[in-house]
Amino acid sequence: MAEFRFEPAGHEYHLGRQRLFSVTQMLTGLGMYSEEFITEADYQRGQAMHQACHYFDLFDLDWDYLPRSEELLDCAPGYITNRTKAWESYRHITGFVPVIIERSWYDPNDLFAGTPDRFGYFPDGTIAQIELKSGVVQEPVALQTWGYDRLFAASKQWQNEMRAALEKAGLWRNQRMSYLPRNGLQLRQDGKYTTKPFNDMNDNQHFLDAWNTFKWGRERGMFKRRHDNGN
Repeated sequence: MAEFRFEPAGHEYHLGRQRLFSVTQMLTGLGMYSEEFITEADYQRGQAMHQACHYFDLFDLDWDYLPRSEELLDCAPGYITNRTKAWESYRHITGFVPVIIERSWYDPNDLFAGTPDRFGYFPDGTIAQIELKSGVVQEPVALQTWGYDRLFAASKQWQNEMRAALEKAGLWRNQRMSYLPRNGLQLRQDGKYTTKPFNDMNDNQHFLDAWNTFKWGRERGMFKRRHDNGN
């Protein structure tokens, strides 16, 4: 079996010698996400926010360093700190427990890849997906999260880890491991958050239509992009 790997330096996914394109590459290539007004500095700030939330979830965040990070990245004061506090607040209020945190996988059927932000569970045992955003949650996040749901359904390892976490919490009741609740979560500058759920089951067909269109264009040398953020 070909080995799957993600190369952070080039933000590339590979299955053996074959390069796989990502969910966000597809959405950007089709014009659903625009890079026209996104600078390299904007990209780095967003990455820094995600990293802070990542370390928070791993109980390894140095809060005192965040203002220094904001200074180095020329952020507005509190840009990273307040958004991380918003994530802390969301977790405290909802009781959401992340299990799969920013890990990469691929769909073996349609051969796309990605790195979802969070799969975890709520206190009632509901398994859900959370996609973190530093700005307003845009409509294409509906397709982005559907693609990531496909990755979760394709990974037996992720499913086994989720089941183990639920069993440890006493919440396992043979929950399904696909068609999970999907949520976009805007982490705001004021330290608060805004949740946008995606419940339309038609997103499945919309995602497949978009992916097939993207593949058609890639085969013809279309859909060049400046960044591949690895998502």
